[in-house]
Amino acid sequence: MEGWLVLTSLADQNGLIMSEIAERTLGSNATLTRHVDALAQRALVYREVVPDDRRQIAIHLSQRGTALVTSMTERIADVARRLDQDI
Repeated sequence: MEGWLVLTSLADQNGLIMSEIAERTLGSNATLTRHVDALAQRALVYREVVPDDRRQIAIHLSQRGTALVTSMTERIADVARRLDQDI
């Protein structure tokens, strides 16, 4: 679930630094680092040094990450539509 929150946060605003992601996902920095590491290993996100402050690292959605978020969002919307029809 935390990984999904990271992905959707980046889909809303790509290129966030870790503290911004933590603020949006309400996660701790230590836990967040593990999740971002796992997402990076799956090539869903990548890190980039912030040009204005080389001490900070921005996290970006990769093309693969963007495709996953788009696909899952469409699936979730489809399930929600089906549930609405059954009520």
